[in-house]
Amino acid sequence: MKKTLLGAGIAALAFTFLLAGPEPAFATMEMQKEAKAAGIDVKNCKHCHTVAMPKKGTPALNEVGQWLVDQKAAKKADKLDMAWLKEYKPKQ
Repeated sequence: MKKTLLGAGIAALAFTFLLAGPEPAFATMEMQKEAKAAGIDVKNCKHCHTVAMPKKGTPALNEVGQWLVDQKAAKKADKLDMAWLKEYKPKQ
């Protein structure tokens, strides 16, 4: 009985951590919507990733995606802001 309660407690704690943890490093449809609302021509996840459907835990970022992550760190932001894409300048 105690093992069951302990397991349930650990599971609840892990779930709480996941909810309160950092923003995921993979694309969401919401990110696409935010980018489009900011006037960025985003057609799919490959705008920021190297694959069309990135899997959770394997972000596979391209140059644009890595730039966004770097901006988040530089701005000490809690989450990515797709409007930052207006400032992106491709490397030449």
